[in-house]
Order: sequence, then C-alpha cells, then structure tokens
Amino acid sequence: MSEDYPSVISLQTVALTREKQGDIQEEVAIYHKATNHAIREILKKKLATFNSSVDSLLDSTTREYVYLRNSVGPLSELTDDQLRETFSRRFSLQVIGDRIIVERNQAESEESYLERCRKDFAIVYEKQYVKDIVKTARVEIGRHRNLARTLRSIRDKTPYFKPGRIIYSKPIVQLSKDGKAILLLTAAGNEIPLVFDKYTRNASIDILEAIVKHKTKYERVRLTWNREGYMNIDVRLV
Repeated sequence: MSEDYPSVISLQTVALTREKQGDIQEEVAIYHKATNHAIREILKKKLATFNSSVDSLLDSTTREYVYLRNSVGPLSELTDDQLRETFSRRFSLQVIGDRIIVERNQAESEESYLERCRKDFAIVYEKQYVKDIVKTARVEIGRHRNLARTLRSIRDKTPYFKPGRIIYSKPIVQLSKDGKAILLLTAAGNEIPLVFDKYTRNASIDILEAIVKHKTKYERVRLTWNREGYMNIDVRLV
C-alpha cells in the first residue's frame, strides 16, 4: 500500500431502490445469524486459531447459511454434494469469469469445462464466506474480552455481533471495473451493484483509480446498513 494512502477509505452509496434494500437487509440478517453461530461454536469448542475455527465450522456454516439460507422442504433433504451442485448453478458464467480464472485442460470438452468453472467457483465462494464469518466472529470475541477487563457486567455474557453490518472479501465483493461501485454477490446468485455517491467517490477517486489499474490492492469491505436507505462502505487497503 502506498504511504500516501490511508489504511481504509470510506464511501457511501446513492439511495438504494426498494428491491436492493430488501436484498441487502436479508443479507445483513443472515450474516448476523451466521456470525453469532460462529461465536457460540468457537467458544463452546474452544477453537484457539483462525484455521481451526474455519475447519470446524466449514461444513455446518456452509450448509445452513450458504447452501440453504432460508430454504425448507425438499432442498433441505439433499446431501451436501447435491446441495453444492445446486448452489453452483446459481451463478452465471459471466459473474464467475469476472471473479476467478479457471484454466481449461486441452482434452476437456466445453461442457465439462463450464461445469468445472461452476463447481470451482462454488468451492471458492463458500470457503471465503466461512472465512469472513469466522474472522468477524473472532474479532468480536476479542473485543468482548478486552471490554470485560474493565466492565464486570459483561464478563459472564456471550459476545454478540450486532446486526447492521456485513464484512466480506473477494470474490464475494469486488470493485466494479469502472471504480464506481462495489459489486456484492449473494449466495442466492444475485449480483447487487452498490453505486457510490458522487461526493465520497470523488474524495477517494485517486485510490479507486489505483485499484482499477491494479496499482494498489484491497482486502475486506465492510458494508453498514443505514436505515435511511443507503450503505456506508469502508474498504480496507492492503
């Protein structure tokens, strides 16, 4: 990261449509549930490291919060392999191609290659989703423990991640090619463009252009829901 850049840039979206607001609120609600599930499991199982937490939570979190979401009925009765197959088909090949590169084998047919693109992307997406959830959960646990040193009233309470935020990494979120929006890809397969308002975009235009031109990189993106109908977006630079 250039010394001239801050570690985080803060932006704001234009007012979201009712449809986008509904999609975002659902995403925020699921992230909230998944993170608090991760907090409980990490504490109950005494998972000491990030990697051990991801490994322990991967299957259950993926099934419940990525594959199934709020699904009921026949879908919930499928095996994990069948669910991943169904999950992989939620994403368009255009979206996949914009986010990851899957090399094609010379002897591979077009149909087999496209099928592998979908499966490979599903694996990348679900693993990153769980990593983001676990990282958020562990940060919340650490914050709670620090507070508990001075606040006796919370010492015996379970840490709690408050609703209203989602914190994702690539390929779940990425900057658009023109640098004017964050593209959020939900586990339902929907790509939601969150367009920056002119004022905050212009304030960070040099950094956004540097990211587009691959001169600097970014890590996690925190999206905070504002009840007035827009999102606050914090982009952490590498």
